[in-house]
Amino acid sequence: MGTIYVARSAAFSEWASDVGLSKHVFKVGYTDDPADELVKTGWAGADDWTLVRKQAADGVDEAELIAKLARKEKLIDPNYYPRLKGVSGFFKVAPEHVENSIFVA
Repeated sequence: MGTIYVARSAAFSEWASDVGLSKHVFKVGYTDDPADELVKTGWAGADDWTLVRKQAADGVDEAELIAKLARKEKLIDPNYYPRLKGVSGFFKVAPEHVENSIFVA
């Protein structure tokens, strides 16, 4: 059984804000390994990644998951930003969507 995860990094958010993306950036993906351990390895030169949410899932393809989410949120092109080094799954979330999520919670 695999896990769909959402991770966030304060250092990566600061960098994204500095380059004009947004401070609301997240890494989304699917793994068969424990998500807690995967997040600790880090991405994009930041080592302070924290797990925002995880959910058990079975038979999910990470590329399909990213494509579905890209229809709703803005996918950051890893080829455009050298810091991402070809790793996909980084999303820029509109501030309105973040605020709506906070209100619901």
